[in-house]
Formats: sequence, C-alpha cells, structure tokens
Amino acid sequence: MSGIELVGHTVEKQLDACLWRLVSAEIGLHDLTPALAGFYSVGFNDGQESMAAERDRLYERLYYGKELPDVRLRRMRAGAAAYWEEFVHERVRDIIEDRGRA
Repeated sequence: MSGIELVGHTVEKQLDACLWRLVSAEIGLHDLTPALAGFYSVGFNDGQESMAAERDRLYERLYYGKELPDVRLRRMRAGAAAYWEEFVHERVRDIIEDRGRA
C-alpha cells in the first residue's frame, strides 16, 4: 500500500482469528462486542440485499417455468389497472373539489 493505513490494521490478526472462530461456530455473535457484531451484521445484510434480485429471479424461473412471461404480463396488467383506477378516483375527486370551490 502507499503509506495509507487501513482502519483496523493494528488488530488485523485478532479480527481474522475472531472471524474464523465465528465462521466455524466456535463462538457466536453474542460473544462479540456490539461494534464488532455490528460489522458482521451489516456485511450479512448487505450480502442478502445484493442477492435478493437474483434469488427472486431464480425462484420465479423455477416456480413458474415457461409460464413466467404470462405471469409477469398478468402482474403488469393488474398493476396498471390498479394505478389507473386510483388515478381516475383522485382526478374525479379533484374535479369535484374544484367545482365545490367555484
């Protein structure tokens, strides 16, 4: 590295040992300090979020198979219908309110 010291460089060996003890289930999150457990939890949550779209895509392909395009089309049509119904109701309400003020 070019002279820049990373955060945690002074405890690198201890953190590495702790991580592997955690991975091997020798210790649990309850054995860590809140700050250290927080780092682990944030990383875990970020990993889950980054895989969510791929997980959902694979689930849909597995569950719906060849019907997936039809399922998606039905969902889009239902969403569009719901949107327009809400939009029309709001617009009609606005028109009635405007006429009431006139």
